[in-house]
Amino acid sequence: MTEATDKGSPASEKLQSAGEQLRRARESRNLTIQQVAQALHLDPWILEALEQNRFKDVGAPVFVKGHMRKYAAEVGLDAQQLMEAYYRAEDTPETPGLVTDTFTRPGSDQRGRWPIIVVSGLIVLLIMLAAFVWLRAGGMPSFMGFGDDEAAIVTAANQSPAAPVRQDDEQPGGEDVIRIADSGTPSSPEDMPDAAAEADVALPEKLPQAVVVAEPETSAAAVEGDAEAARGRSDDGQMRVSISLQNDSWLEIYDADNRRLFFDLARSGTTRNVTGKPPLQVLLGNAEDARVRVDGSVWPIPAAARRGKTARFTIR
Repeated sequence: MTEATDKGSPASEKLQSAGEQLRRARESRNLTIQQVAQALHLDPWILEALEQNRFKDVGAPVFVKGHMRKYAAEVGLDAQQLMEAYYRAEDTPETPGLVTDTFTRPGSDQRGRWPIIVVSGLIVLLIMLAAFVWLRAGGMPSFMGFGDDEAAIVTAANQSPAAPVRQDDEQPGGEDVIRIADSGTPSSPEDMPDAAAEADVALPEKLPQAVVVAEPETSAAAVEGDAEAARGRSDDGQMRVSISLQNDSWLEIYDADNRRLFFDLARSGTTRNVTGKPPLQVLLGNAEDARVRVDGSVWPIPAAARRGKTARFTIR
């Protein structure tokens, strides 16, 4: 009776080896090694090695201690007491396996970094692709940004003298009329002698006098009429604009009511036709080799409207 009591006392359990404590705890619960191995998802030979104190057969100390703690929890043993018996048998301090941790943790950290590396690479790739598309389109701006203080906006007033003068080429003395128009239209009868003097210097001696002494009001009306005839604008006041492109370009066109007539990427070799209430505001992301026609007539893009490949102008 005394011998049985001594075997079950805490003092006697501390003197038992770690493997013996595991075996006794398992047998007290009427469990087989196969049953415990199935519950812990371990091979039976690992449990047999632990019960027989063959710890080196299991592997590194970190694995031995891990299996022993799981085994102790399964059979109801105090894990701390079991570890003390293990350290006494191995004569090693209770320190973690530094070497094993050093070689196992970096691997897990690298695996955890892979998703971050992949996502970062995709983001960089998308940024580079967007930059390539933006540069290929000629650095197109995202908004029209037309304002009264934009120096690049060229109104039709800057272009109107050139258009009607070209229509006078068919008239007799058309060359003479062009030179007079370039020198400026007299604003009053008193200014007429100066204009005539300048014309006499630039023109041949057979300059028609009727052209030189024409009244300013009559000339202005004729020029305006010729301009309207050249444009061929319809009775409803709508302006027809045709833009032919030799390169891919971002294109925006707005009418006088700020109604969007076109807002898209125009492909190379295409022609875009729009009709709207003048004046029309136009933005070309890549204006190189672009051709503009207004109401059927060629409309050259002014040099002042260009900024690099981009052109921004107003057609009145």
